[in-house]
Amino acid sequence: MPNENRVYRLVDPFPPETAEERADELFDDVSGKLRDRPESRSTKAQLRAHLESADAAFQALHDWVMAGNPLPDPWRRFYEPRDSEADPGCV
Repeated sequence: MPNENRVYRLVDPFPPETAEERADELFDDVSGKLRDRPESRSTKAQLRAHLESADAAFQALHDWVMAGNPLPDPWRRFYEPRDSEADPGCV
């Protein structure tokens, strides 16, 4: 008789080894969800689910960056730290 209370977890066979790789995975997830659009004949529910999935991916990336973790490679390559004496009006 199968145990109905058993919990199964999906295990990533290739987990990221570094924080930079994790940042890249989060970025790639957002990019992929924004690039891959549902078909034009999708229902409103399918479109909403796709949008919510993209929003959740973006939120995960946002939380990662705001926690002070490394930026994803496409952003890391062009990042230049601000001077400590920067113009106060500059963001």
